[in-house]
Amino acid sequence: MASTGVGEWSDGPPLDAPGLAGAVLALWREAASLSGEDPTAAQAPTDVGSAQQLLDESGAWLVAVLEDEERGPDADAGRALAGTLVLRLATLRGDVREAALNRRIRGFAQVNAALSRLRSMTTVDQMMSRLAGEVARCGFDRVMITRVDGSTGHVAEFHSPHEPELAREVLRVGQAEPLQLNHLLLESEMLRRRGPVLVPDAHADPRVHQKIAAAAGVRSYVAAPVMPQGRVIALIHADCQLQRRTVDEVDRDLLWMFAEGFGHAYERATLLTRLNALRQEVRRANSSILAVMDEFVDADVEVARFDGENQVVARSAAAMFVAADNRLESLLTPRELDVIRLMALGETNGGIAKKLVVSEGTVKSHVKHILRKLRASNRAEAVSRYVRLSQQGAGNTRA
Repeated sequence: MASTGVGEWSDGPPLDAPGLAGAVLALWREAASLSGEDPTAAQAPTDVGSAQQLLDESGAWLVAVLEDEERGPDADAGRALAGTLVLRLATLRGDVREAALNRRIRGFAQVNAALSRLRSMTTVDQMMSRLAGEVARCGFDRVMITRVDGSTGHVAEFHSPHEPELAREVLRVGQAEPLQLNHLLLESEMLRRRGPVLVPDAHADPRVHQKIAAAAGVRSYVAAPVMPQGRVIALIHADCQLQRRTVDEVDRDLLWMFAEGFGHAYERATLLTRLNALRQEVRRANSSILAVMDEFVDADVEVARFDGENQVVARSAAAMFVAADNRLESLLTPRELDVIRLMALGETNGGIAKKLVVSEGTVKSHVKHILRKLRASNRAEAVSRYVRLSQQGAGNTRA
């Protein structure tokens, strides 16, 4: 049989339960001796797959011993021992399944922790910069991020901290040879099915992007699409190359769980970014509205504070210029009309401020608004346009 030894690739997740590998090997050797096989032909399993293989082989031998119809003391003793070993076999099968389940549970916890860290990011750029590293923290060695633009995939990052030169080379090849997401590539299946893929043998699969696979030296990998709002924006590829472990269905499911969660987190970050932008726009709009309201409030208060001198000035202005018509009143606020009338009388900002009982800064603000509304480049031009509009209003009244 093919055993898992030092330097060989493991099949599936590591068998890290204390003492379990030794117990599986001990059972296999007893079953092998009972069946007349070489008990030294196997090594201790290092992964769930090889442990299950040893148990399956042991089970087949024990069944053969139990079904042997040979009679005699030795045969009877052999069948009795086989029955005892079958009970141990059943227990070990349960232990191996539990080890595999524990690995899946740990994987779920790792994915959940990674997504929690990503959800704490406040911008999409921050999330994308941390994406590959967080995938690696879910039990993978190397991660490739590919941005999808239409039917083309552009490799954006190859994360392999222990292989910096190889990472740069894979990135160079990936950018020089983008993924054409048509029916010839396996990745197109992800776009069509909206789901993950498992590639157990990248070298033998003709649908794999061979130039990127060759540059990375990848043996097997899993991949999943990122789909916020149902639209594929990126692909995540991951392997366990440095662990010398062939990826399996659990790796595929964990990566898919991560990709789905990241898609939701990406959508949330995008909406928060838009909401923050909208909030800023609303704040700016509110500031403008409040400024206008303040002008009206100030105008009401200040009109109530007019003294006799101010009323004389207003009457003098009215005597000199006919009240503006509806068009002029629609352009300027009551307070701005007060300011432009005094400007027409030749008052400076300081004089206007004194007569209207406001600060000089407030007058400057009113003047600025008047220039903008009358489309004038200076005070003289503003006064000229005001006089012309006032005279037009007077002419319309006489008519």
